[in-house]
Amino acid sequence: MSTNFQITDYSNEKSNFSVNSTVLTAGNFAAQQTLAAALATAVEALTIGELTKQIAVVPVVDTPAIPTDPYAQRELKWLVRYQGDSSGKLFSIEIAAPDITANVVPNTDVADITSTDWAAFVTAFEAYAKSPDDVAETVTVIDARVVGRNI
Repeated sequence: MSTNFQITDYSNEKSNFSVNSTVLTAGNFAAQQTLAAALATAVEALTIGELTKQIAVVPVVDTPAIPTDPYAQRELKWLVRYQGDSSGKLFSIEIAAPDITANVVPNTDVADITSTDWAAFVTAFEAYAKSPDDVAETVTVIDARVVGRNI
């Protein structure tokens, strides 16, 4: 587990840091949450900024696996655009190493969101994801496309 902390300064600028902790289990979850809360209190005592966000990150997958397909490159990505259902505000995420087989409209870089893979993603994403601005706001996937990024 790790905990991410965000401190906001007087100019509304954000500064973040992360602290790793032990692997969570059903038996130590409550204790680790208590320790993270104590750390947040200690951080607040050391800053004149505002502790504006504390996020517990629980890794579900952590594997050293490497893909066997040489075209699985992070420079190619799905650029997925989605929208807040109430605010109408647009957001995006990028998913590295896109599988374009049967997932793009022929002769384009536009995702075919009616494909089996995309339909499953859209259903799962819309059920789970919330607006980055308001965790009570649901979202809708607008579209996706293949893009190249130099990172």
